[in-house]
Amino acid sequence: MPDDTERLLDDVAVSLDQAARKISGTRQHRNPAKKPRDAERLELRRLAAGVLAATFRQNLNQPYHSHVATIVTVLTDIDTDADYVKKVEKRERRAVAVRGQNP
Repeated sequence: MPDDTERLLDDVAVSLDQAARKISGTRQHRNPAKKPRDAERLELRRLAAGVLAATFRQNLNQPYHSHVATIVTVLTDIDTDADYVKKVEKRERRAVAVRGQNP
């Protein structure tokens, strides 16, 4: 099991690294920050929370919101709590459901 968890975390790290390179800044952010660097960190925070929670839920059968929040805090240097992760996960799941209904 530890090998599976380690592999999963490595895969997620690679995915997040690739996604972070695609973040374009304030243009797509709903609540743009005053500084572009802050907007990138906020977008990375949202993206990391969504990807990690979904990946943990899919592979470990639980989203581990508090664990994801801790990882996101370390990645972005923005305090993140489990409630934020739950909110992001809920939005992501709703967006997937809407996209699934309207191909």
